[in-house]
Amino acid sequence: MAGTLKNRNLRRNDAASVADAIPSSGIANEGASIAIVPPNQPIFTQGEPCDDLYYLHAGTAKLHVFSKSGREAIIVILVPGDFFGEGCMLDNARRIATVTAMTACTIERIGVAEVWRRLRSDSAFARKFMDFLVTRNRQYLAGVSADFGLSNGLAFPIPESQGPVGFVWIAGAPADTVESEMPILHLMALYAFDRVRRLRGMACDPMPLTPREREVLTWVARGKSAWEIGEILAIAKRTVDEHVQKTCRKLNAANRTQAVAVALRERLIAM
Repeated sequence: MAGTLKNRNLRRNDAASVADAIPSSGIANEGASIAIVPPNQPIFTQGEPCDDLYYLHAGTAKLHVFSKSGREAIIVILVPGDFFGEGCMLDNARRIATVTAMTACTIERIGVAEVWRRLRSDSAFARKFMDFLVTRNRQYLAGVSADFGLSNGLAFPIPESQGPVGFVWIAGAPADTVESEMPILHLMALYAFDRVRRLRGMACDPMPLTPREREVLTWVARGKSAWEIGEILAIAKRTVDEHVQKTCRKLNAANRTQAVAVALRERLIAM
């Protein structure tokens, strides 16, 4: 098959993985340019820059990490149909684990720009990738829950104007929560996620708001509906909705709640 690498061309290099030897075709399905990786060969290693997503067509591989003392911990066993290396979707990220072939593996490397293009234009690919991410997150959460006794918790999605970017999981001993407390917990999750992004240097400063946009968002933060805000400010409900939509775009927020959280954090409004 065109693009297939022979095992003899994948000699192990103690200083690097074979990732750079795999052609990047950007098509995770039949007919794609693929490579065969022999058993015990690392595909990429912990600490390397994240440049590509991978798809396992055949074989078995392990996702594992090494402690500073050299102890190994296997996180998950990869099987055909699994993506791996999804950390490439984050800017300036590095591999947090090593992936090593356990049997002869047929894999494909997908450039990150091509991944983003396919997510926007190929609904079948997007569904397959998102289904995988949800399943992988469930596996991670199940493992963490078993290891640390975190069997109860809440997961809050983190949306942005271009779509979801992650989630925050709050877990621990069973707690009595009521529906009215969910917005507050979601707000806390938004703050926590943004703080992590800022610590990693991934956050961007929001665009400035007009005085009217700040005024409208302040009333949103106080729990007023668009109709109520229109009555208070003597403007049409449609105008209020337009201001809220513009504010969300400027703050890269997916909804009113997130826009309020960002505006409060940036001190663009005050309660």
